This record gives sequence, structure tokens and C-alpha cells, in this order.
Amino acid sequence: MYDRDTAMLEMYDISIKNIRKVRGGWLCMAEDGLYIWQETDAGEERLQLEADLCKAAEMAGMTEFWQLSGGMGSLRMDHFIKNREEHYLTSDRFGRNFVLKEWTEGKECEVKNEEDLYMGAQACACMHRALKIISAEEYSDRLATAEPFLELWERRKRELVRVQRYVRKRHNKNELEQLIMKKTPIYLEQAEWAMEMLNGVSDQIDNEICHGDFHYHNLIFGKNENWICRSSRIHLGPQIGDFYLFLRKCMEKHGWNWQLAETLLTIYSNSNPISQVERQLLYCLFLFPEKYWKQINFYIQSNKAWVPEKNIRKLVQVIRQEEKRQNFLAHLNQFILHPEQDLLC
Repeated sequence: MYDRDTAMLEMYDISIKNIRKVRGGWLCMAEDGLYIWQETDAGEERLQLEADLCKAAEMAGMTEFWQLSGGMGSLRMDHFIKNREEHYLTSDRFGRNFVLKEWTEGKECEVKNEEDLYMGAQACACMHRALKIISAEEYSDRLATAEPFLELWERRKRELVRVQRYVRKRHNKNELEQLIMKKTPIYLEQAEWAMEMLNGVSDQIDNEICHGDFHYHNLIFGKNENWICRSSRIHLGPQIGDFYLFLRKCMEKHGWNWQLAETLLTIYSNSNPISQVERQLLYCLFLFPEKYWKQINFYIQSNKAWVPEKNIRKLVQVIRQEEKRQNFLAHLNQFILHPEQDLLC
């Protein structure tokens, strides 16, 4: 049953009946339930911190918030298991590190299933309510603070300018490079506008405990238990950043459908009200051309002699969706400017 990747499971006080490979690790079926065995880059101190915070979120009433807002079953975060040496980290003789976590039977949140996305928005809100109860100051010396968005965006804007200059000097520009020359000025203008708007509220943004990687791949819905998993990026920062990541990925898959976005915003806000500063930050996050920058970043790090067809397709897809994205931003702007008129009150 065991191979090189799973032999270290013998260091745990669990009786495993079967193991199978799954995305992100190995699913372990034991007499007392399910576990997942994963390779990790984290050290013991970091795993202890994640374990403490996930447990604290549950103790702060995350499941109660979930059930009060209509969620079925319990809502949990990663639950780490210690080995016989009372460590979360287990290393093999090849120098690789592993961690064992509780798991549940269920399905990953399906981005095309709107009911799943409603549950995801609700789970995010309930997690944030629970994390607000935990004192961020108590963990400030152990948790990293996210890089301020203004600093991050300034660096990415410079990267866009650098790529633009580089492509301008190239002869015989390929299809991707022609698109870059045509569209980059438009997206640079959006980046500058987002930075200017964010500069007006940046000193009002609170840093709280965030999941750091909240999207549909990291949500598991089971019959009696629902899990927010893969907590390796927990940090201090604005919590609305978690919801932005979730909502942006949903919008990219649903053609920037404002009706869906409004529903998800309503669900989130009903359980965890969004302040005016958070509304403004959310708009700035969507205004900054994150997806365009990402595709350009792929280009600059690739072999310029041959650009993969899929990179061209992805950039074309971003550009094709721009009209729908602008329509989404117009609706979101109304949500920011006129909170008394929207459905979230």
C-alpha cells in the first residue's frame, strides 16, 4: 500500500486501510475517517501558526455563523494532525516535508454551478466574521503582512511599461506583440486610475487575518462538513482581498455577469457587511488590469522566438471580454457611489 511518498504515514497513530492519489496529495481512508497527506514547503513553526489560526476560527464560531446564515452542516478550516513525535511536519530521508490533515467526503466547488458559488460567498463571509474575532495583534509577530496594493501595482505598472518598450523595438512583431502594442496603453491608463483612486483611501484600510488564497478550488462541500482548505497563505491584510479573488475568478468564468456578481455580493454582505472603504478598495482591485498584467508577465518570461498558441488565445480572451468587464465596472461603481440604493442594505 505504501510507496516512497506515503511511507512516512507510519509515524501517525492512525490505521490506514487505503490510499489513492488525488489533486494536491494522497487521500488516506482510515478506520476513523478521511485524511489528506500533502507535501509542503512550510516549516514546523509556520504549520503550528496555521493550525492555531484554523482552530481559533472554528472556536470563534465560524460554524455557528454559517448555520445562522442558512448553511448546512459544519464549516471548518484545515485541521492538522501531529505525528508520534508531536510535530506537524514529517520529513523523509530525501529531505521532503509532508503534513497530514483531516479531510471529508465531498466535492470541490464547481465554478459553473451557481448554487456552489452562493455557498462559497457565504463561506467566505462566515470565515471573515470568525477571523475578525481573533485579535490580529496577537499574531502580528508571527504573521506576514501583505505587500500594500499601491506598491504591488506600481511594480506591475513598471513591468507593463518595460514590456511595451521592449516590444516597440522588436522587428517583425508576431500576433501577440502586435496586440501588446495596441492594447497596453489602455490597460496602463486603467492601472494609473486604480492607483490614483486607491491612494485616496489607502490610509483607511485595516489589516486583518485573511485566508490569502480563497477561491473555488479551495472549497470542499460535503454532506455534513464543508471545508475551507489550503491555508498556507494566511496573512495580515484587507479581508476584502479574499472575496475579490473569489469573485474575480467567478466573473472570468461567467463573462463578467453583473447579476451573478450582485447576488454573490449580497450573500457576502448579508453575513459580513462591507464598509465603504472596502467597497472602494474592491472597485480599485477590479479596475486594476490584473489578468492583462498576468498574461503579459507570461510573455516576458517566455522564449520570445516562439510564443505558445495558448498564450495568444488567453490574451485574446482577456481583450474580448473587456467590454463586458467595463460594463461590470460601471455597475460596481454604482454599488460604491450609491450604497443606499443597492440591494445589500
